[in-house]
Amino acid sequence: MVSLWEITIMSGSNLKRQLNDLLHQAERLIQSKCTVQEIREFGNYSEELKQYIIDTTQDDFVLERVHAIPKIDLNPAKSKANYIAAFSGVFGTLFVERNQVNQGKEQIREIRDKFSSVEFLLRNQDL
Repeated sequence: MVSLWEITIMSGSNLKRQLNDLLHQAERLIQSKCTVQEIREFGNYSEELKQYIIDTTQDDFVLERVHAIPKIDLNPAKSKANYIAAFSGVFGTLFVERNQVNQGKEQIREIRDKFSSVEFLLRNQDL
């Protein structure tokens, strides 16, 4: 079964649809009770779309914005509380995962905002 994230990118109109899909997926993840796995899948989708834009776009202004889009990083070692919780059993694991989800949602917001500016720039261009 093909997931929502495994979509082939082929044309300019398809790219615009992909950008809109990514923006809608970002909003859905931010507003819902999502999982770490869903955030990682979104990150993979984001990276694939970024790479496609880099490979097919020659506009330096657009490329500058695309290169500024961060990767999803759910490294639990970023927080001292996560380090302590990791040794606290099941509740510690749940705390670490919840912390990763919150951290991921913040990163998704940033990615959404940056892709939104890229979508705006590409909206009126012939791709």
